[in-house]
Amino acid sequence: MIIAITDASGQIRVSSSLSSEDLNTLSDVVKTQKSIKDPFFSSKKLSNSNFRLGVIPLTGENTQSLIIVGHPTDVIDHAMSRLLATLFVVTGLVWIPAAAGGWIAAKSALKPVKSLSEKMKKIDSGNLKDRLEIKETGDEIEELSHSFNYLLSRLEESFDRERQFIADIAHELKTPLTIIRSSMEVVLGKNRSNNDYRQTMEETVRVVDRLSGVVNDVLELARSKTEQDSNLFKTADLTSVVRDISELTEKLAVSKRISVSQKITSGVTIPGERQKLFRALFNLADNAVKYTPASGKIGIRLEKEKDHALFEISNTGKGIQPAELPNIFNRFYQGTGDRDTQGSGLGLAICKSIIEAHKGKISVFSQPGKTTVFKIHLPLTKHS
Repeated sequence: MIIAITDASGQIRVSSSLSSEDLNTLSDVVKTQKSIKDPFFSSKKLSNSNFRLGVIPLTGENTQSLIIVGHPTDVIDHAMSRLLATLFVVTGLVWIPAAAGGWIAAKSALKPVKSLSEKMKKIDSGNLKDRLEIKETGDEIEELSHSFNYLLSRLEESFDRERQFIADIAHELKTPLTIIRSSMEVVLGKNRSNNDYRQTMEETVRVVDRLSGVVNDVLELARSKTEQDSNLFKTADLTSVVRDISELTEKLAVSKRISVSQKITSGVTIPGERQKLFRALFNLADNAVKYTPASGKIGIRLEKEKDHALFEISNTGKGIQPAELPNIFNRFYQGTGDRDTQGSGLGLAICKSIIEAHKGKISVFSQPGKTTVFKIHLPLTKHS
């Protein structure tokens, strides 16, 4: 430790044994300060050793003196250097095994994910029945496996429906095409009268019309599936749609002396597209006229139920057998009561698809030999 006393100009007045060079260094410490009113600290090298100096001002009546106290820091610096070296070594010894352990642990943790990924890559449209083997580990991998298997089940159902749809279309087109070919072969087999040719062409036109109807229905069904939500920002006047359908139903029912009753609430609006809604609801009305016997009854009703619109159409007649009810909305399905009517079997499927595209629901209730009722619920607009 060193001690020195200087005046305000930095002249050393009293000091412990120091060399002249060290005294000059202490004097410079004071001279570099313009005005010393508060204690301050400084680090200097004295006699080949590092010192930490503290300068304390002492003020008398007419004079000012400064006390300089210094202590070597070599021991502290050496200790700090050793500490830093030790920390560096210890950090290296800890970090390297930790990094290696972390890498091994991460690789082990990701191994099930890699295995799952490899199994997923092997599944394509040709083997959608395959499922991932699930180990009950209770972790996220198990949950991911369940989710993927659920997705596969949905995809399998979708592919099966499309395959069935294509098969149904092929079956539906095969019969009229066979009729056309047979008619043409008969006509070309030998010379025939003009009347025979005319009858064959008229029959062919009727078959082609049926084919066109099937194709149009298939296109309509496809559009109703792919255009969901595209028109839901428009506002459709459902009251106007139902009134137009009611008028057409009355005209169609005249020839069969069918009475049509109606109860239509005014001001019913829903988000949707008018033309598609008309197609769906008129399909139900047209079916009601077809399957209602002469002098029967048809009822048409539209009202509000809280935040939904309820459209209901009922008709008397043979009704629908309980075993057929689950299938009537399937594509190309024709029940036992449809044998005397011409249709593609897509009408109710299109109707259901349009209603669902408008966020609605359709249901049916039937008492064979008495009454059949179709009900449609559709969400109202906010201001309806």
